[in-house]
Amino acid sequence: MFIGDIQMGKQPFELDGADVSMGIGDINIDLTKAILKDGENILNIAGWIGSVKILVPKDMAIKAIADVRLGEVTLFDDTHSGTGRNASFTSENFYDAEKKVILHVNLNIGDVEVMTVG
Repeated sequence: MFIGDIQMGKQPFELDGADVSMGIGDINIDLTKAILKDGENILNIAGWIGSVKILVPKDMAIKAIADVRLGEVTLFDDTHSGTGRNASFTSENFYDAEKKVILHVNLNIGDVEVMTVG
């Protein structure tokens, strides 16, 4: 999609191999209803201008990597703002979990927010 908004997670969905791309707009993803396979489940998100908001269940094993050229990145309790922001977070249970999520977010201009729910 080039211009608009993307929302995922109101209904159950298979996460692994999902690629979400947006030119201009907002991306909202709720991982509480994501269906995970055993092993690594990879989610790639790319955008040009806009915001990305991802809700993560508190017990989910996740590794989140965000790259924002101009804007703000919030990964759970850590916030980074300015230009050339690269941030990453790995949950404590990531390496021991049978099902894990690897999240990559690339955004040129805008904000990325990944937070826990539940």
